[in-house]
Amino acid sequence: MWEIRVLGPVEVRREGIAVPVNARMLRAVLASLAIRANEVVSHHTIRQDLWGPEPPASARPTVRNYVRRLRSVLGSDVIDTAPSGYRISTPPHRVDMVDFEDRIRRGTARGVDPEERHRLLAEALRLWRGGPLADLDGLPVTEHVGLRLHERYLLAVEAQAAAALVLGEHEPLLPQLRELVAHHPTREGLVAQFMQVLHRSGRRGEALETYLWVRRRLVDELGMEPGAELRRVHRHILDDAQAPAETEQAATVTAPSHAGARAQLPMDIAEFTGRVRELSQLLELADLDGARSSTAARVVAITGMPGSGKTRLAVHLAHRLVERGQYPDIQLWSDLRGFDRSAPPTRAGDALNNLLRLLGVPGARIPVEEEARAALFRSTLAGKRALLLLDNVADEEQIRPLLPADPSCLVIVTSRRSLSGLDGLRSVPLDVMPEAEAVDLLRRIAGASRVPDDTPAVRRVARLCGFLPIALALAARRLRDRPVWTVNDLVHRLDSTDRRLTRLSVGDRDLRTVFEVSYRALAPEHQRLFRLLGLHPGEEITPQAAAALANVPVADADDALESLVDEQLLQQPTARRYRFHDLVRVYAREVATADESPADRATALDRLYAAHLHTAVAARELLASHHGVPFPLPRPDGVPGAATFATRDEALTWCETELGTLSALARHAAAHGPHPVAWQLPAVLLMFYYLRSHWTDWITTHEIGLESARTLGDLRGQALLLRGLGVAKSDLRRFTESVECHRRAQEAFEACGDLAGSAWNLNNLGVVQVDRGQLTDAAANFRAALDLFRRVGDTYGEGICLNNAGDTERRRGRPEQAETLLHEALTVLARIGAEDGHRFTYASLGDLHRDRDDHSGALHCYRRAAEAARAAGDQRTAARADHSIGDCLHALGDPQGAREHWRTALTTFDTLGDPQAAALRARVPSDPSFVAD
Repeated sequence: MWEIRVLGPVEVRREGIAVPVNARMLRAVLASLAIRANEVVSHHTIRQDLWGPEPPASARPTVRNYVRRLRSVLGSDVIDTAPSGYRISTPPHRVDMVDFEDRIRRGTARGVDPEERHRLLAEALRLWRGGPLADLDGLPVTEHVGLRLHERYLLAVEAQAAAALVLGEHEPLLPQLRELVAHHPTREGLVAQFMQVLHRSGRRGEALETYLWVRRRLVDELGMEPGAELRRVHRHILDDAQAPAETEQAATVTAPSHAGARAQLPMDIAEFTGRVRELSQLLELADLDGARSSTAARVVAITGMPGSGKTRLAVHLAHRLVERGQYPDIQLWSDLRGFDRSAPPTRAGDALNNLLRLLGVPGARIPVEEEARAALFRSTLAGKRALLLLDNVADEEQIRPLLPADPSCLVIVTSRRSLSGLDGLRSVPLDVMPEAEAVDLLRRIAGASRVPDDTPAVRRVARLCGFLPIALALAARRLRDRPVWTVNDLVHRLDSTDRRLTRLSVGDRDLRTVFEVSYRALAPEHQRLFRLLGLHPGEEITPQAAAALANVPVADADDALESLVDEQLLQQPTARRYRFHDLVRVYAREVATADESPADRATALDRLYAAHLHTAVAARELLASHHGVPFPLPRPDGVPGAATFATRDEALTWCETELGTLSALARHAAAHGPHPVAWQLPAVLLMFYYLRSHWTDWITTHEIGLESARTLGDLRGQALLLRGLGVAKSDLRRFTESVECHRRAQEAFEACGDLAGSAWNLNNLGVVQVDRGQLTDAAANFRAALDLFRRVGDTYGEGICLNNAGDTERRRGRPEQAETLLHEALTVLARIGAEDGHRFTYASLGDLHRDRDDHSGALHCYRRAAEAARAAGDQRTAARADHSIGDCLHALGDPQGAREHWRTALTTFDTLGDPQAAALRARVPSDPSFVAD
């Protein structure tokens, strides 16, 4: 008979005698099979257990070799081969983990009497030999099973302690519970059992001290108060300790002593770090000397998103004020549980009852009515320099009855909500921590030896935690509790967005719980919007985008977004623009996946795509009014969130502001599609990209969209994006690539019979050939394009092409032909009111005048080109015109004017990242006395 033990170092015993399995990886394979006894374990699972998500290429034969070696040690009958993997077939009691879980299951079942429960759990706990797979630390298999088994072990300890309390056999458990609580101070169920065992063992004072110590750790490291159950046990022990005093009938209410009052504040946080700016603000607002002329108590609120460290800061502030000798008479603290998922918010009357008792008012003298209690509370604090810390406030109504009237009193409030309806409130919002403070917090909790001086990996951990104090504390504690981990190991584990919230958890403390409380407090329609916002692929969210996702009017979406800001689930960097904290976004996506069907999620995203596509088309109609939409598109009627614009400036501003979102939408549509919007959005935005020279977004979105169009088999989509890529690469002087793009685009346009598309593509190819000096080929392409423009009735294209043909003739040394073509271009464009096209033609006429040494005539044309370019929002063409104006002014003997225009052009080229900046820079040295050659 043999048995396998995994609840400690991996061991195999046959007839009670240890069988050595010396190689660590052999023990890992054995463990992978044993923890899934009587199941077929696939080759893939074993590889994951040994090497994680990136096993070596030789992993499969290596596993086969490991199994062969195990069989040679253990015997061929231990491990069976199945078609998809391997299996250990065994009675449950021969694998200690299976036996362990079976006894816990039976011991925690309903209806089991306390004595049997205690016996079964004691037997299960005797199988525990110090932690599962203790000799395989660092291998993925330990992560897969270790946390689950350790959780089962702790639950068994708690259940055994509960049974022992019933049986009166609790004292022998004290050493074990004390050691476990020291290692798991934030596991509240375990702490509650330990406190009850101490209390029942006659160690009431030690039980209360344990509560204070644990509360300090929770607030210090996690920024959270103890949960409802632990507070209930604490209150029970306190009430038991104070019961004799309840029977005393005091004739008057006496103020507590200074020492007694100090004891009511939670313990200060030894490891408190950062928040220097906010603490300075709060100390100034709370200063007692500054309140002398006031007639009302001061109320100072610390507000912020879940996990931002509001309680930590409030407690530290209170102690700083006491250390300064301010508010020495009374200091009280009350947790109003405004955001506790296990219990409703504390009623004002109940809070007043507790506070009055702390002030020494006998229970018999405390009124039943809330209003009378509030009056007694105010009169008790009258004339006292009192500090009242009200933690986790739900709303204004909850705390109004708790506010003292005396101006020598201070109330410090913490809340996730703004509490803006409270008269006289002075609020300090708490954002995430600055990077340097976040790194310092990691070092303080995990230890300087575990977190080296500021390094890229440490800063990466801080960023992955979103600089949120609770996340930083959880990450630091996880690192501290894993001695073999490095900071890089922690980075690797947190890098996975899908698993980040899971891995930012310690015991029963996790970020989901923190966010869930605020989420569950929302109205159902706001919960739905929160979920759908999690689908948004961009960084910032507008009311229009929210309206599209939720299929509601924009005004309703706007109001709902403001409500989410009030609940600290959204941030508002600027007016009418919103964003998630990184970790809240992860949570929003999780609840969207859980609560919204795949069809509903897809429909919401389709509405978001449609709103941005229609709005981009509306912008294009103003930026390129004579171009038309490059593909058929239904009317925007009924598309929620679609916007229109009154002016070109409005359209340009929207495109600039939404640039990041538009690129994110194109990437998302390509990655989760393919979806037509992946190529349609960049095709519509081509003129904006051209006007503002956003080459990175231009090329990236066009390349992504091109791949989607290929996958969809959309030939015209491919042609449009190839043409757009050709223009971008021409502007960047990457002429060979540009020509190839235009060549492939021409083939596609001709294949789908798109004459207008072919005309513009030939025109653009001619521009590239001009830049390469291939003037004959360029002239031929312009003639072909001009013929197509006239055939399809594209007057704007005809005018642009006439300009390009005229400039080509000028370069070929044919000024008369050039002048004829250029003036024809002006006439054609003026006929349809397309003055924006004049920016090119006047620049070409300026070049023609300069060729004739007519610098005055050239200057006049360049100035008109610059004016038209600025009116069109074309920064690059305006910069080119400024460059040429500088050249003319220099030739006309005005070096100062020349330098001013050159510098203006250089500034624009530098801003755009235009390659022409390098050539111009040599003409604009820093010496103001310089006169260019």
